[in-house]
Amino acid sequence: MYGVAILLVLGVGLLASHLAGDLGGVMVLLLIGATFIAGYLHRKSYGLLIPGSPLLGLGFGSAGEEWISGVGDVDTIGLGAGFMAIYIIDTFYCGRSHWWSLIPGAVLVMAGVASGRFHLLVSVGWPIVLVVIGFRLLVGGSRVARREKTS
Repeated sequence: MYGVAILLVLGVGLLASHLAGDLGGVMVLLLIGATFIAGYLHRKSYGLLIPGSPLLGLGFGSAGEEWISGVGDVDTIGLGAGFMAIYIIDTFYCGRSHWWSLIPGAVLVMAGVASGRFHLLVSVGWPIVLVVIGFRLLVGGSRVARREKTS
């Protein structure tokens, strides 16, 4: 069943690639990534989240390359954000996750930003760190509240 869905998405993506010109490759990445994410949300199969999030991140990074300049290598930043999204999506959807994806995600984001101007790392990077820390505290707080509720 999923094989048929993947063939349909791939066919639509290739057709869109042909019709859309420059953004066609981006559309293929986004469609395939979204298909994997939809499969993950439907089946809660962690194995579908692993290719889906980086593909979406790479697609958004490729799309952002045209609109964002001076930040660094936006493709690499998007790919890193996709790896970080594995942790965030699984934690939000299942209430737990594996932390391994934060390592390549952080390395890729820092490498992408470092390829640009260093001052942007300071001005853009620390708010992102604050958001990640806040999200982690929010998820941890909701777990504590659920434990207290059941006790």
